[in-house]
Amino acid sequence: MILSAKKIALSYSPRSVLQDISFDFAQGNFFGLLGKNGSGKTTLLKAFAGINQPRAGEICLDNKSLYDLSPLLRARIVAMVTTTWPSNMLMTGRDILLLGRYPYLSGPHYGPHDDEIVSELAGSLNIQDFVEKPFFELSDGQKQKIMIARALAQKTNFLFLDEPFTYLDIKQKDWLFEFLRNYAQDKQVGILFSTHDRFIVDQLDHVFALDGKGGGAIITKEDVPAYLASF
Repeated sequence: MILSAKKIALSYSPRSVLQDISFDFAQGNFFGLLGKNGSGKTTLLKAFAGINQPRAGEICLDNKSLYDLSPLLRARIVAMVTTTWPSNMLMTGRDILLLGRYPYLSGPHYGPHDDEIVSELAGSLNIQDFVEKPFFELSDGQKQKIMIARALAQKTNFLFLDEPFTYLDIKQKDWLFEFLRNYAQDKQVGILFSTHDRFIVDQLDHVFALDGKGGGAIITKEDVPAYLASF
């Protein structure tokens, strides 16, 4: 599958932030998304995830509008992790992971297959030590990993992450980066994530760089230093 932005324009509140953005994003791609604060990174991620609809142009999935799909079908194809979480959630980490299985729910209860997927992800992401704890008791870094695991539980073709490494220490940041890069390749999941972290940026082969003037383009790692110097 390929997700394509075709000359899209996006706004944040009344302000136009992106104009004439065209970008093909395929399964298995692992790209960073760079840009100044306020340049439209989160707005673009939400558009690809089917949350914000462009005010012009369209986002297509294999040449069919992403927004023509039902919300339930979209949730089987695209998932997103934002930078905000409910502040007083009484659910456990495991409960939240199970929410990722909702698009596949055929009855009133989750089944053994859903529990198996959740347990497997808890082990893969090294969150089994705190996945049974109430979400509100967890550290910000632990919450971040729970929310990423919830998105992975959706088993989508594309995953969009807004600043996924923000709350992690250096060791955890490096580990999660490698996990996501391998996951994209092994599972053929397209992963696009925003970041301001130079350590992460230096490890990327390609990034989609927003120019702060409403435009953007794919650049290679060789072009990143000049791009960052323009900030």
